[in-house]
Amino acid sequence: MLLNDRSQIHVLQIDDDPEFAELTKTFLEREDDRFTVESVTSASEGLQHLTDRPPDCVVSDYDMPGIDGLEFLRTVREEHADLPFILFTGKGSEELASDAISAGVTDYLQKQAGTEQYELLANRIKNAVQARREARRAERQEELMRLTESAGDTGGWELDVATDELALTPGGRQLLGVARQRMPFERFQEFWYPDDRGEIRAAADAVIETQEQVEGVWRLHSAADTHRHVDITMTPVIADGGVTKVRGAITDITEYKQRERQLSQYRDLVESINDAVFVVDQDLKIVYANEKSLNNVGLTAREVDGEPIMPFVEQYAADHSGVAEFEQALATALNDREEEEPDPVELTVTAGGSESVFEHRFSRVSPSQNSLDETVSKAVAIVARDVTDRKQRERELKQTQDLMAEMERLAEIGAWEYDPQKDKATHTAGELRIYGLDPEFDLQLEEALEFYHPEDRDELRTQFEACLETGEPYTTDVRVTRADGEKRWVTAHGQRVQQQDTEVVRGYVQDITDQKERINTLTQTETLFENAQDMLFIIEHSDDEFIVKRVNQAFESATGLSNDDLRGKTPQELFGEARGQRIEDKYRKCIETQESLSYEETLAEEQVPNRDSPTDDGLVHWKTHITPVKVDGDVDWIVGSTRDINERKRREQELKRRNKRLDEFTSIISHDIRNPLNVAEGRLELAHDDCDSEHLADAADAVDRCQTLVDDTLTLARQGEQIGETDSVVLSHVAERSWRTVMTGSAELNTESGLTIRADSSSLQRLFENLFRNAVEHGGNDVAVLVGEVDDGFFVADTGPGIPESDREDIFEAGYSTTEDGTGFGLRIVKEIADAHGWEITVTESQQGGARFEIKGVEREV
Repeated sequence: MLLNDRSQIHVLQIDDDPEFAELTKTFLEREDDRFTVESVTSASEGLQHLTDRPPDCVVSDYDMPGIDGLEFLRTVREEHADLPFILFTGKGSEELASDAISAGVTDYLQKQAGTEQYELLANRIKNAVQARREARRAERQEELMRLTESAGDTGGWELDVATDELALTPGGRQLLGVARQRMPFERFQEFWYPDDRGEIRAAADAVIETQEQVEGVWRLHSAADTHRHVDITMTPVIADGGVTKVRGAITDITEYKQRERQLSQYRDLVESINDAVFVVDQDLKIVYANEKSLNNVGLTAREVDGEPIMPFVEQYAADHSGVAEFEQALATALNDREEEEPDPVELTVTAGGSESVFEHRFSRVSPSQNSLDETVSKAVAIVARDVTDRKQRERELKQTQDLMAEMERLAEIGAWEYDPQKDKATHTAGELRIYGLDPEFDLQLEEALEFYHPEDRDELRTQFEACLETGEPYTTDVRVTRADGEKRWVTAHGQRVQQQDTEVVRGYVQDITDQKERINTLTQTETLFENAQDMLFIIEHSDDEFIVKRVNQAFESATGLSNDDLRGKTPQELFGEARGQRIEDKYRKCIETQESLSYEETLAEEQVPNRDSPTDDGLVHWKTHITPVKVDGDVDWIVGSTRDINERKRREQELKRRNKRLDEFTSIISHDIRNPLNVAEGRLELAHDDCDSEHLADAADAVDRCQTLVDDTLTLARQGEQIGETDSVVLSHVAERSWRTVMTGSAELNTESGLTIRADSSSLQRLFENLFRNAVEHGGNDVAVLVGEVDDGFFVADTGPGIPESDREDIFEAGYSTTEDGTGFGLRIVKEIADAHGWEITVTESQQGGARFEIKGVEREV
């Protein structure tokens, strides 16, 4: 068996005849360019070289002064049991061969006349080195499998299709709880839940029939009538066109399934509450926002994650009153001193022409409490709630002192009353429902306090006792655990009132969890709307009219029209009958189809007076995307965004001008240079038939390289800055199609992107082909390539050797290459294609230490 890779082979030769040693070295290195032969003239020198630089193979003479070859072999075997050792000697006998074999020689070869012996020696060396490397590789793989199976709940099996017999790995036997290594597949099925056994058999049959991998999750049945969830991947082993074996990998995912259910339940709970909830870390950055808080501000979790909280607060606070208090409350909540509890902070917000008051409450989140994000070491949960109505009610209560009004208000939430003379507590059905109890349940005061979080319970009891003794009312936000285990936030209120001839304490418990989330969501949506770079607008559809309701700051800046100028007007009133009618036609189509719609507009520059820079042709190009918003099944609103695409249009015009010059250039390259090269290639082939000279082969290689340079130069000219019309393309589809056109050997491609972008499909395919080819050329046939998404583009990463940081500025230069047969144009072509699209490409290091190319500035399709 010959070595099937291009790894170097270091040979140490020991022979006391320097001339013969040099001749052997010359023939071996000529026989295979992977050989590097180092010669010494004595066994003692050889031992020193083994210590300093262990070789891949030792070739030693037998009859040498001092230590002979056999004694040298025995010494080597004491430290290097598996090192290939070939005895290459002029003195041969059966006795010597027998002694050498007993001493552990790898091969025995007698010196002979002629040069054929060197070819034989080279083959013996390659076979020995290959055998050693394969053995070590198998040992590593076996050790890795043992480590993998011992590190997790994994195992494996292999089914012989001909005999229907199944063999289990140690991990597989451990998972099934059996000692037998082999069993019929029918016996293997009995370990699984009865409803799953037929599916497992069908899956194995499907692998055999389709010759494709199958994966599924089935339940492993135990003697205690319980089951575990197990993920099984079945892979075919194909020989002579058919499946001979089916290999299975088993992973116990029971704990994962349980965690998945628990997480899903918790997420459902958090996302169903009415209040807006968000969490801020010790750096005052947002680390969590629930769905309602995001919906209120029209943001996504990715857009707010890691963003500072204070710019958002400063943006929506009407007169900046309370902003400083908000920041101070955050600092207090983040303080490690437990006795410091920040007071609620009220902010007045102007929205829709009216003012609303929002109360923000801050709660320190410890690692044990922080089930929203367990990676946060110190954080504060903030609940923002619209308390405008409550403030008004409080003012009314102070004016009227109407007991019935108080009782009605409390009954809507959940009221309670405590009579200290009778030591009796009364609870309304609303309060009992908050605790998750039956309305008829007889609840005592101390029993009610048990529903509150231990850290809140003592403080609540202290405030209640103070109210009972001094008449000082209290209102506090605390945590409640319902009877069914559900955790909620509530506002607990109590105050002492006179009732006939005695004083009682009355109070209410109000669930504020949903309200906190809703207020936070509204705040973030408002901030996103006002700070977006695109021009955003909201249109109301009523009585077949389209009326502007609101625009953001970017829209005001671009058009010179304020919200006061636009609000309540139709497009025709704002932009004239002709343009206004075209816009309304787009809106009407959007409503009729109930689907999003994109369109472009070309305006005269004077129609956009606030644009920063003039254009060459006096025209401004805008692209608008509109989406219908349904309310109770009807489309009552349209939301839209407009983007200035003048720069993209300018690039397209510039590319058209370049195309003509490129056509002239490529014509010269493809005809005036390629034809002489073809003639030279043909003449060289004829000359090779007439005479045999190594110079002809070198000349042919030079001509081939020139052909490659011409091909890459044409590609650089045609596929670089010159691209066709852009269209919507699915990134993963183009990547997979490109992979099939490149010689990738056993390399592996993975795509983790559902991204749709605007690009020239053929140019994008060429970009992928060059990046894939680069990965295989530098990483070998076993390299793995990953295509995925970044914030404003995509990346291509591999598991190869990577690109040194010192070379990353040069790799996109034409002619730069790290391989002897490379033209240096491949990555330059990638750079030109990216530039032609208006993209930016950079190179970094992948997670596996390979190369990672990031392409940003990509226009996404919504």
